[in-house]
Amino acid sequence: MKPRHRKNPELLAPRENPTRFLEIISEASRKLGTGDREKKEVISQLLKALAEILEGDLSWVAIQQEKSGNIIYPYFYRLSFPISQLRKIPPQSGITWWVIKNRRPRFVADYPSRREAIPDIVRAGMRQLYGFPLNFQGRTFGMIGTGRLRPGVKPSPAQITSAEILGNVLAATLGGSYQIQEEQKQKNELRTLRDIALVIASEPDLDRIFSLIIRQGRRLLGAESGGIGIWDEKRNGFTIAQAVNIDAWLKKILIPAHIGTTALILKTQRVTAISNYQRMKNAMPEFRKSGLLGMIGSPIRVDGKIFGIIAFGTRRPGRKFGREEKNLLELLAEHASVAIQNARFRKTRQEYETRLHQLSQGIISAQEEERRRIARELHDEHGQAVALIKLRLDHLNQNWGKKLPPPVRREIAEVNQLLARNIQDIRRLITVLRPSMLDDLGLVPTLRWWLSRFQDETGIETGLSLPRKWERLPGRMETAIYRIIQESLTNAARHSAATRVQVSLEKKDGRIMAEIEDNGIGFRVEKVLSQPGGSVGLMGIEERVALLGGKSAIKSQPGKGARIRVELPLPLFSG
Repeated sequence: MKPRHRKNPELLAPRENPTRFLEIISEASRKLGTGDREKKEVISQLLKALAEILEGDLSWVAIQQEKSGNIIYPYFYRLSFPISQLRKIPPQSGITWWVIKNRRPRFVADYPSRREAIPDIVRAGMRQLYGFPLNFQGRTFGMIGTGRLRPGVKPSPAQITSAEILGNVLAATLGGSYQIQEEQKQKNELRTLRDIALVIASEPDLDRIFSLIIRQGRRLLGAESGGIGIWDEKRNGFTIAQAVNIDAWLKKILIPAHIGTTALILKTQRVTAISNYQRMKNAMPEFRKSGLLGMIGSPIRVDGKIFGIIAFGTRRPGRKFGREEKNLLELLAEHASVAIQNARFRKTRQEYETRLHQLSQGIISAQEEERRRIARELHDEHGQAVALIKLRLDHLNQNWGKKLPPPVRREIAEVNQLLARNIQDIRRLITVLRPSMLDDLGLVPTLRWWLSRFQDETGIETGLSLPRKWERLPGRMETAIYRIIQESLTNAARHSAATRVQVSLEKKDGRIMAEIEDNGIGFRVEKVLSQPGGSVGLMGIEERVALLGGKSAIKSQPGKGARIRVELPLPLFSG
């Protein structure tokens, strides 16, 4: 390969031709904040100037990726061999990696003789190489290099000074972009962690949360695979609860606590990372067979104890997980811990609510049964006894009334009236406790009777709206609807000062809708329900509806009356 060097005396050093050198720097600085296309042109001009200053044949920019540690070559000038050859350079090898690691320039006078020389680059004709570190805000993130395809002398101090100035301008250009990318990356990480937290707060399915954490964690950490293992006390190991991009058969195995990365995590009780799983003495054979190299894992603690492990892996050679990835994984592990605790809380709350519903259902059933018993006793014992006393008193009055003194007859008449009122009160109590017609005739006739009686007793006008066709409902549902309407009307009579109450029933799409609306003074629903003992009746209505798997809505405002609407699913109670 023939050298492409073309000496340009005007660019050898700034002090030899300061005007031209300053023009290049000024032009580059002016375009630093422009678009990507113009920025690429500026970098190309700087690389061309660098090659001419150092009497090189080609020049390039190398940048080390923070997560993977790999070297990329985004910009170059007169590259005389395919860029694919540069991409084949193993991680942590070559002159570029040395310059970035040691953060200082390096001149290689005889490149082919160097042990770290890349054979493909030697075959392409590289003879000498000069590399300068790219530093920005105290961090070395890459290298700017110049190569010669023929032997030559070491650059002079003036040439090196010029090259370093150009390198600083390039570092400012690329470092600024890198900083913007880092800020954007941090924003993305925070956004992802926030999204996971929002899902944890709303998603009840723990498997879905684990899947989200693994998928997003794999993206944040730049890993190829990941999983969450849950501790199995009986089997003394971890079972994989959720995993992404691992062989299906690996998901079914038990991960023992004493081998591989798992053992290190349990021993250190913190985030652990390894660069080459294949070299571990006690590596788990199944994971070694899968080809994993770099791995990072963290314990998941719940109530101070290790509940599980979250881990990610890669098969890329030289991939290292650093402090940033460890901090991210700690946050992901904390998210998983919160998800587990939330799931436990939800389960406990669900069990508590189930027991509470069962208890409430038992109480309501017991109340109805007790009402039946009391109503039956009132009718069969007390009602019959009082009726018998009145009957005997009437018989006494008919047979002996004319022979008794007038004061005694008056006393018998007053007692007779008292017994008649007593009988009416007993009958009223029986119908309030449990109207027998609800069992015998059903909901609609009972409601018509109850509304008529309510109107006579309170003076509040009532109305009942029904579908054209109405069939009997299951007894439990008819009782619930009757009690809901009864309680609603009782509340209206006590508190609303209403002059009219409208009751509507509707059957549609396998659901029963009941609505009770009055024109009373209204109230603030939230205020009444939030007060201790504010409205036992309203809460009783909501509880009855909830026990039947339905839903209720109580709407009211001061001065605008009140409306109670309930919906109950009919299929749950049919048959």
